[in-house]
Amino acid sequence: MDSVRLAILGALAASRVGMERAEVLGALSAAGVDAGAASPELSALVSSGRVSARATWLELFFDLIIVVALRDAGEILSETHDGHIAPQQFLHFVLVFLPLWWIWAGHTIYANRFDTDSRQHRLSTLLIMFLLIVISAQISAGAQDRHDYALAVACYCGARLIVAVMYFVSRRKHHDRGGFADVHLMIEQPERHIDQFAAAGADSITVHVETCPHLHRTLHAIHDLGCRAGVTLNPATPVAALEEAARYADVLLCMSVNPGFGGQSFIPATLDRLPLMRELAEARAEPVQVEVDGGVGPTTIADVHRAGANILVAGSAVFSTPVPGDAYRELVSLAAGHSRV
Repeated sequence: MDSVRLAILGALAASRVGMERAEVLGALSAAGVDAGAASPELSALVSSGRVSARATWLELFFDLIIVVALRDAGEILSETHDGHIAPQQFLHFVLVFLPLWWIWAGHTIYANRFDTDSRQHRLSTLLIMFLLIVISAQISAGAQDRHDYALAVACYCGARLIVAVMYFVSRRKHHDRGGFADVHLMIEQPERHIDQFAAAGADSITVHVETCPHLHRTLHAIHDLGCRAGVTLNPATPVAALEEAARYADVLLCMSVNPGFGGQSFIPATLDRLPLMRELAEARAEPVQVEVDGGVGPTTIADVHRAGANILVAGSAVFSTPVPGDAYRELVSLAAGHSRV
């Protein structure tokens, strides 16, 4: 019996770019879904969109400290000579400003991707803020008497080292937790972004035939990044458009709604397209999965599974319910009850 793999895409995941494995598993756990035991292989679909991180009081305080440090950096430009800023003075400002911005950007990206409000994260953030306060004090003193900046440079390096350690520890810890990050790039020119998603923790990357003119090159590039390569098409695109790309893909994804937003109704014609995609998959000697995305719920999950799909993406059918964990388990049960033997 084929493994039934149900991919969860909810509102928590839909607005994030390069969403990390930790966030996916955290969202599932909060919804009452056991990523390790609920099914043979649980895929978490990561959709591209705007980053929407949880803002805690500590992060807001961190931003305030950065603003204060930048204000002190700005004082370097306060002294003018006949109304003009000297080139050396501007260069001095840039050399102070850029490391401050680098610390803020690195910590903010970390918070967006890994923020679990853990004790380690809070302590690391407080330590970085302390180093920033020291840097700010050194900048203020240096703007007046131009004394040695050795301590400020050491604090810069210390703050960046802490951020780097936070990244390394979190990525390793959350990768060991298991789960499977299946990234579906509903964007133009996806080949320009696949390396970033692979670096962010993607296990599988799927691109559209409509937006990727060099599929052969792109699918091989995804493989070279150590990820499973998938290819998909929109509801109005003929399945024949996948025929050649199916030679190089690990996943054939059939969109059963038009890309754009969640909660859309299932397009019935998908049930005629899935068997054709299953034929393309079975023509390969290597295992190729057939995935379906859009409108999958209690009334459609058995039909799409019977039609040939064995990776089933559900979003609204899970996260729009009062108890997402129960909704997930119901879908798994319905799909397993109509398994393709």
